[in-house]
Amino acid sequence: MSTYTTDGRSDIRDDFESVRDQQRRRLRGTTGESWAARAVRQVTGIVTADPYPQQLTEAAAGVQGAVTTGRRVAVVGTRGGAGRTTTAALLARVIGSLRTDPVTVIDAAGARGTLALRLAPEQELPTGGEVLDAAGRAPAALADLTGALAPAGRNLWAARSRPGQDLDELVVAVSRFCAVTLVDAPTPDAAGTGQPLAPFAGAHALLHVAPCTVAGLDDARWLAGSGTTTPLLTALVDVQPGAGLDVVAEARQLDHDGVPALPLRFDRHLATGVEFDLSLLARTTRLQATALASALVRTAIGGVPVTTPALGAPDAAPAAPGARPGSDGR
Repeated sequence: MSTYTTDGRSDIRDDFESVRDQQRRRLRGTTGESWAARAVRQVTGIVTADPYPQQLTEAAAGVQGAVTTGRRVAVVGTRGGAGRTTTAALLARVIGSLRTDPVTVIDAAGARGTLALRLAPEQELPTGGEVLDAAGRAPAALADLTGALAPAGRNLWAARSRPGQDLDELVVAVSRFCAVTLVDAPTPDAAGTGQPLAPFAGAHALLHVAPCTVAGLDDARWLAGSGTTTPLLTALVDVQPGAGLDVVAEARQLDHDGVPALPLRFDRHLATGVEFDLSLLARTTRLQATALASALVRTAIGGVPVTTPALGAPDAAPAAPGARPGSDGR
């Protein structure tokens, strides 16, 4: 049985499954590495030791650092299409998977935010007002808070809010119990404030997600020189693979120029634009995402931007074809 809407959107049904759900089911199994890359690794693994597990363990060390008070991280961007939301979701999932204490990610990107699409939480993301009403303006226990948030993965919970409404209050309430709180902030145009570095008060670190393009590199240098007193890292995302700019080399150059930066290569699994599974990422992507998460947590704890030795950690793994964070336009 099929039903159609007048505007042709995905309310079409086929055997009681929407077209949107069919697309998600088909896309979410895409692997970050091609079958050829996986086959080559299996063959070489017969005669050589696999360094990947040790590399991943070393890259993850900083994520597990002790946190005395909840760390608050704003994930910001200056232009759409850079992969900001995907990077926020990816880091939240990585940090949650590596810590034993709770982690929260908040969608503050506006009415068309896609954080829920990337994480596929077990329920609709509650608003900040709903969380604060259910858990109390100052939650007395962790169970009160997690009961009001949407489960979104191992040790990971999610909600949504809007700058200028209840975002600051929500971040304060959540960070009382959560080791790390990440906020997917709007671009300057979406916020309407022209202040991409101040989505909420009290951030311990800022992560600027920039595309590995000439304009993105200019943005990274501009933000680094904007005078912010909050520690700032740049995640340089490979949005145009093969276009002439190498994301690892450009991240290293930024870091050399005094703009702390780490790379995220193109990844086919992330490029599907739907929910992702860490186990399906290309190895290089998993290493780089873990190194970035480690650097971000260390920066938020120490108050000083950290990129090394994490910057070089992913390079030992061969580059694999894959899809970029942010193909969903965020």
